[in-house]
Amino acid sequence: MDFSNISNIGKSFSNIGASITPFASRTFQYTKEQLGQAEDKTQLPPDYIDLEKRVDALKSVHQKMLAVTNQYSHEPYDYPPNIKETFQDLGRTVGEKVTLLSSASTPAEAQAALTAPPSAKPQPKTFSHAIARASLASSQTLHQQNTGAGEDPLAAALEKYALAMERVGEARLAQDAQIQSHFLAGWNTTLNTNLQFATRARKNVEKSRLSLDAVKTRVKGNTWKLPGGPGAAHPDESELSVEAQEEIEKAEDEFVTQTEEAFGVMKNVLDTPEPLRNLSELINAQMEYYKKSYEILSELAPLIDGLQVEQEANYRKSRETAPFYITYISAIVLTVQLPLGLLSAAQGQPMLVELKNGETLNGHLVQCDTWMNLTLKEVVQTNADGDSFMRLPEVYVKGNNIKYLRVPDEIIDTVKEQQQQQQQQHQHHYQSGFRGGRDGGRGNHNGYQRGDGQGGRGGGGRGDRGGRGGNARGRGRGRGD
Repeated sequence: MDFSNISNIGKSFSNIGASITPFASRTFQYTKEQLGQAEDKTQLPPDYIDLEKRVDALKSVHQKMLAVTNQYSHEPYDYPPNIKETFQDLGRTVGEKVTLLSSASTPAEAQAALTAPPSAKPQPKTFSHAIARASLASSQTLHQQNTGAGEDPLAAALEKYALAMERVGEARLAQDAQIQSHFLAGWNTTLNTNLQFATRARKNVEKSRLSLDAVKTRVKGNTWKLPGGPGAAHPDESELSVEAQEEIEKAEDEFVTQTEEAFGVMKNVLDTPEPLRNLSELINAQMEYYKKSYEILSELAPLIDGLQVEQEANYRKSRETAPFYITYISAIVLTVQLPLGLLSAAQGQPMLVELKNGETLNGHLVQCDTWMNLTLKEVVQTNADGDSFMRLPEVYVKGNNIKYLRVPDEIIDTVKEQQQQQQQQHQHHYQSGFRGGRDGGRGNHNGYQRGDGQGGRGGGGRGDRGGRGGNARGRGRGRGD
């Protein structure tokens, strides 16, 4: 094969590359580099390459964070898709509905208040607002079905909870607005403006490098080569013409200028404190929302607790005045609820509590309630692994977190004896009172009735059925056949 012809073809392509536009020249050089035909590729400074990597990492961070936090721009991001609310549900705020309900005097007016047309735009579709609307509707359902003298405590609690959750929802919307203006706007500016400037500067560096290498290739006569074929001769720089040297120096100057400019732009993007300032604003907005939510619910909790205590007192009072057969049933249930009796008797006594997470609490029982919520004092807390201990002056334990309780054996024996005695007393009261009330009902209140049994046949016998059944003090009159 005549390789001299191929060399001539390569020179022809080089001359063509010199005569066309700089864009074509750069493209020509880039193609050669991709095909492995470029022998002399200008290298970028190591510091510049490190800056490029850091800028790429910063861009990736912004893209990932914005992909998630952009949800703050969409109001219903926490609104469950399975909730089916009508246009009437979204018509008025919970506060407006409560005001309308307070002036309603009939169930029809109350229903009209719940479905009143909107006074402005539809209400926000957030999870907190949805809870508020559901709570208010549930409260009104209980109000309408309440036939007692007083207000239904659960209905009152749900109404208060609805108002509180609406305030929580409004706090969430305020958080979202602050995040959009102070975080999302800043990070989008960094991504779409500052990082774009850096990207444009880096492209200019790449263009100037390709132009420089293209000039070097052309003036030195580098050509396309085939694998295994002879390469072209490379003239020394001393053999280059003055015009060729000046052209190379000009391209080198442009490359250096663009590199320095890109270096400064990337350094500025990396050193600016703006992303950190924006992140701080995001945290402050979230902190303000959670703080506001905590304050709102902290105001609500004592009100609900008060309603709970009042309801529990009324419940216990109704149990104390209940008929004897209810008391008897309660006694039977009491034997099943032995742990509650133990807790009541163990107040002031040492106790071991094991929690469901494996931790143990050793202390003295101060107080308990019907839900087995405990208050302990002088507590030693041990972690699940048993290798860490902590002394606490007082601990409150929720009943649903308790796995195991241990109290002194004498307390268990005492409570068992007390409950057995109570059960026997209730059984005796039930048997005597209930049987007397059933069988003695045939006689009058003095226990007199006709004796239709054996006493009646004799004519002078006692009417045992009437007398004994009514616990009477008189005799049964016998009627002879």
